[in-house]
Amino acid sequence: MRAFRLSVASSVAALGLLGTIAAPALADVCFNAAGLEIVGHAFVRPGRGACRPFTGTDAFDRVASGTACTTTDGTMLRVGYTMHRNNSAYESGQINIPLPSMTGGNTSYMNVTGAGTITMGSGSGSAATCSPVNPPVE
Repeated sequence: MRAFRLSVASSVAALGLLGTIAAPALADVCFNAAGLEIVGHAFVRPGRGACRPFTGTDAFDRVASGTACTTTDGTMLRVGYTMHRNNSAYESGQINIPLPSMTGGNTSYMNVTGAGTITMGSGSGSAATCSPVNPPVE
């Protein structure tokens, strides 16, 4: 009976260890969209041909949300985002980020002011693990 208890205990410990090893690393990712830094909190990059929603903030604690998709060939991460600003203003855009480098991409965006004025722009796009890691806003 003692051998069985050790076996069960060992199995439970091994399963716990495997769960720890297999779990994806959650890290804040800083997306750069033509100078606007969006921190995607606890972001996990989607696999090939898959998408994942994300939430985050910018340097002014404005709320961001979006969806990130990896192309089926795994060469590009496409991030659609909306940054919710004050007074009903927002920015919406798309960042195209080459994989695996996460640099040298591009972005296009549209800013809408609270008064309804629309401006459009484009620029560079990239992503990297944030340093230091930013805690989520509560």
